[in-house]
Amino acid sequence: MSEAKRAMSDDGPPPGARAPSGGSDPHAVGKRGGSIVCVACWNVDLTMRVPRLPAAGETLLGDTFTIGPGGKGANVAVGAARLGAHVDIVARLGDDDFGRKALPFWQAENIGTVHTSVATGEPNAVASILVSADGENSIAVFRGAGFALTAEQVQAARPAFANAAIVAMPLEIQDEAVGSALRLARDCGARSVLNPAPARALPREWLALVDVLTPNALEARQLCGVAEGQAMDIPSLGQRLLDLGVGAVVMTDGANGAWVFEHGQPSRHVAPFKVQAINTVGAGDAFNAGLCVALAEGQPLKDAARFASAAAALATTREGAAQAMPRRTEVTALMQT
Repeated sequence: MSEAKRAMSDDGPPPGARAPSGGSDPHAVGKRGGSIVCVACWNVDLTMRVPRLPAAGETLLGDTFTIGPGGKGANVAVGAARLGAHVDIVARLGDDDFGRKALPFWQAENIGTVHTSVATGEPNAVASILVSADGENSIAVFRGAGFALTAEQVQAARPAFANAAIVAMPLEIQDEAVGSALRLARDCGARSVLNPAPARALPREWLALVDVLTPNALEARQLCGVAEGQAMDIPSLGQRLLDLGVGAVVMTDGANGAWVFEHGQPSRHVAPFKVQAINTVGAGDAFNAGLCVALAEGQPLKDAARFASAAAALATTREGAAQAMPRRTEVTALMQT
């Protein structure tokens, strides 16, 4: 019996695992009810605020320190649930105090945890985050049990995939789980949204299964193999990613907004929303959450990107990552200003 299967069969479903009670939200439309599956790695964020990001070899004194929920895919799940979607999460948790924080938090956010397992005896993922006074951040991650999510565990979540409009995932999980999730999403008729973070090379056959790719500008350069110092503008990066086989690209560019690239259409810019940013840690995850929710509701990609930009802007105005994910009413209000 494989280690992953043993972890699931020894422990059974995590205590308190349940399906979400969502699905009746008035914003959820379409034959799949706006449902989203997030293939995720849960980690605990150890966050310290510092006057500025330290140089190599430099020691700085921090101003504040917090311990909070994190992980890109897990943050997207929280963000999507807060925006009104029916969300199921597929994840592998560590068997320690950090791992045990996940289920109560997700269940309080009304996220379905039926397809979450506990890896007996393994430590959970942890992220060490430094946030400067101007809101910029530097992050190091110990991948822990969550990274080792297997193709077998992904395939066991087929019932959730079959009911989903969108399947979202980052690259915080190992390749076999990424490939399995992309293939299963295509088999089940769900639209895949891949956030290529942390960026790494992906097989062309996998890229052909990605319906929407959501890199930031740096990740896009890395995926395209652009050398450091080599000039390439964002429209060219977007076109190159389309040429690699992805269905569409929504590329974020920090305070400069976002860009939408679709086959047969000119690139389109999405202007940023003006807010007073204090912390950019959760911005990318909030963007992906907003994009997934809007796409699950049937919005066109350009409109979905604008909705996502509003969610990301709001996330920068508060502390934390998962805790910073905005509510639907907040996003709606900002879009109307």
